[in-house]
Amino acid sequence: MCAGALLGILAGCRTSAPVPSPWESYVATVHPRAIQLTRTDHTVVRMKEARVEGDSVVGVVDGQFAKIPLTDVTQVAAPRINANRTALVLAGSGAVLAASVLLLERIVQGTSGTPTSCTANSPNCIECPDSTSC
Repeated sequence: MCAGALLGILAGCRTSAPVPSPWESYVATVHPRAIQLTRTDHTVVRMKEARVEGDSVVGVVDGQFAKIPLTDVTQVAAPRINANRTALVLAGSGAVLAASVLLLERIVQGTSGTPTSCTANSPNCIECPDSTSC
């Protein structure tokens, strides 16, 4: 369950970044699951299973097959891992894990019945019954 939560968090460490030109070759070689196309009228279309066929980019938009002429596309962006966000999430997760371990350790020590201030020569036999001086 924790692994699933961590995977969900790491999935949030993705960002959409412009694809370098020529984006047609990027789409053909990388085969991203989804891309964002900015059209000449400034609308943005999210396309899944995109591929270039002739003078058009084809794929699935809102569950329907779509074909957009290459001349109507001004920019293409694709999801990429954001290294900075990923590092911050991992560091934060590590800090939370370390704090949880320390807290659990203190809880376990607190329920052991022996105060942490007891030493081998402690004169207080009520709080430290295992003391050598009792």
